[in-house]
Amino acid sequence: MKLHSLLISICCIGIAAGSPYPNQRGFGLAMGVYGSGICLNYTWNPSLNWSLGLESRLYDIKDEDEIPIVTYSYSGYPVQPADITHLVIVPLFLSGRYYPFEGQIANNIRPFVAGKAGPVFVMEATDEESFFKRWTHPEVTSLAGGYIGGGMDIGYINRIVFTASAGVDIFPMKDGVGKRANYNGLVIGFTLNWKQ
Repeated sequence: MKLHSLLISICCIGIAAGSPYPNQRGFGLAMGVYGSGICLNYTWNPSLNWSLGLESRLYDIKDEDEIPIVTYSYSGYPVQPADITHLVIVPLFLSGRYYPFEGQIANNIRPFVAGKAGPVFVMEATDEESFFKRWTHPEVTSLAGGYIGGGMDIGYINRIVFTASAGVDIFPMKDGVGKRANYNGLVIGFTLNWKQ
């Protein structure tokens, strides 16, 4: 795992050093079938037709039994499921984008197709009374994951680029992690990026 991370870092530094176009960094929101979260990214632009980047997300997963509905018993006290599992997924992806219509569409609209792959860290905690007790000692598992999708970059107003994207997350789970065999599914993202 350490060698894998070192090779990715070396490649990204080399690409950034040789990039003739402005690099971008940004943050945004990701909303998917099983949860939502925030994302951070850094993008290198070696060419106008394609780019490479690093992306990480803090993605809170909601299982079916975590939906905030409280059923009251006859005594008047709330009844909650006893086996709620809390999951947070933190992917660290190396991403690539290809802009097939570069220079053919006016008004600074740049559609792209994208692919991402890399390690995914899954933090799992049991249900506790308080948030801080729950996340003091979570179980952390690492696995491989990815993303396939597309979207568009819109505008360069004051060096800001708005990105809207949609795709499919690929999060296969190992045995004993979470309550599902995978958390694959549709994810929609909105990101604000700053050109450097």
